Amino acid sequence: MTDLTELSHKIVETKSGARLSKSMMESFIRQMEAFNHCEKISRHLYKVRDRVFTIAGLSISNCTFIEGESGLIVFDTGNNIGQGKEMLEKIREVSDKPISAVIYSHHHYTGGTRLFVENDQGDACAIYGHPKIEHNRRETFLGFGRMQMRRGSIQVGQYLPDEGEDAAVGMTEPRYEDPELNKNGHLPVTHEVADQEEVVIDGLTARFYHVVADTDDSLAVWFPELDTVLHNAAMMRLLYPFYTLRGDFYRSPGGAIKGIDVMRYIRPEFLVGCHGAPFIGREETYQALTRVRDGYAFLYQQAVRAINRGLSPDQMVRDIQLPDHLKNDPLLYEGYVRTDYAIRGFYRGIVGWFAEDTADLNPPPPDILAREIVDGFGGPDRVIRRCQILFEHHKFELVAKLITYVLQVDPENSPARQMKADALRVMAQLSPDIQSRHFYLTQALGLEKRIDTSKPPAIKFFGDQGIDDVLNTKPGTIVKLLENMLDPQKGCDVEKSLKITFTELDKVFALAVRKGIAEFLEHAVDKADFCLDLSRLTWLNIYFRQTTLKQALERGEAKLSRGTLSGLEDFLSLFDRFKYIKRAA
Repeated sequence: MTDLTELSHKIVETKSGARLSKSMMESFIRQMEAFNHCEKISRHLYKVRDRVFTIAGLSISNCTFIEGESGLIVFDTGNNIGQGKEMLEKIREVSDKPISAVIYSHHHYTGGTRLFVENDQGDACAIYGHPKIEHNRRETFLGFGRMQMRRGSIQVGQYLPDEGEDAAVGMTEPRYEDPELNKNGHLPVTHEVADQEEVVIDGLTARFYHVVADTDDSLAVWFPELDTVLHNAAMMRLLYPFYTLRGDFYRSPGGAIKGIDVMRYIRPEFLVGCHGAPFIGREETYQALTRVRDGYAFLYQQAVRAINRGLSPDQMVRDIQLPDHLKNDPLLYEGYVRTDYAIRGFYRGIVGWFAEDTADLNPPPPDILAREIVDGFGGPDRVIRRCQILFEHHKFELVAKLITYVLQVDPENSPARQMKADALRVMAQLSPDIQSRHFYLTQALGLEKRIDTSKPPAIKFFGDQGIDDVLNTKPGTIVKLLENMLDPQKGCDVEKSLKITFTELDKVFALAVRKGIAEFLEHAVDKADFCLDLSRLTWLNIYFRQTTLKQALERGEAKLSRGTLSGLEDFLSLFDRFKYIKRAA
């Protein structure tokens, strides 16, 4: 790799050998020091105040316990069953009370719930959450599951090595040898709470507030007897991700500011989020909330102002900068994600993709544009030589962009692949934020053919989604998902329909294909071409490739009352999920 002696003062090395920016390392130290105002019970376990304990460091999220009259109220349960098991073991250091209730801060960190509930209270354990949690889980983990698994895994560094200069930092998830521990143990909400609803849970009053942060199903929960608020509002000890590189639904800045203002109005003595160290002290907490909401309000207000002035996203990123008193505030440090990404996210969320450059309305195909640029330079070798000069002058962003055109023309050009990888690696090491660092490094390793992001990582983001998890969703969920998996070329001339009856539920669904369009129906269709009767579990076993359709029919686990096996296999093979089915037959 090219010598970077001139930049060495900006880059530090961790014990694992990871090379990262000095500013990022300083941020990590600040985050750890912030826990010093809590009483440390043992590694990962902190006492916030009497009856309130937080476990940090066993997951990318915190797990907080509140001691009620007879049991423990759990706020978030981690990403998988293994994390839930470790968290339960940690809280047993200070309490042997059973789990009396679970509260979901939002739909992300619910994967350890089955472990908590089954080990303690069984079905009697109440689970509180926002009314949109189950819908959002289906959309995130099933509807967009493949994208979220891949890009989310890149974001948290799951494709990166454990040691060496490219090692992941900051928020890596633990890995368990037992595959059962890596499964997602989500259980559905049993008590949907309304905004400002007040509930007595295990002898304690809990007032629930609907807030918006990285999701629109987030909660802040005020326990007045304990002067404590638990939350997933847009408040942590770093700049909040109003846009995340893994991709997600639009994150409303107005809603996030409103959620912070709810907590400012309450003015709690103790403020405990699902990320980062708690805030302790009424006035200190209020001032911190105020500074953070002012930072977000400034970015949002100036984004709206810039849009009304006709500025493009690139111009907005250039012009919108936090004032010094906020830019230098550690609570708004870009340690997890950059301000630039938030501003671009605001633009797209408010205006959409068109930024008034009409050249974007009918752009040339990327390969044709790349060919013109590369030929204009005089060929790939000249682009590479120019990039070598730019690299030596530390113009790494420009190198990465120019080399991209070469790779669009010649994807296997080895010198170009290595040049871009080198530029991305330095950009990662200089990056102030974790998300950019992990995306840069993952692509660099991919260019060097040391990893393959088309394959799932060893440990999946938010745990392995499997049959048990899907059984908690609406019965027709996995049938409806096929709507977005139809291959339009294979299905362009097809007009057929499938009636599916889940026998034990007496539920009937249909899936119709009309010349490249798929439609899910929650009722039967007249004269369906195929009629398949089976249990929901058998259907899921076929969907998750635990068995084949042919095997299920041969064992009597399914019955095909209309149509032929070969014809139904042809029909299912139109969908991405079942493309394998003809081979399996």
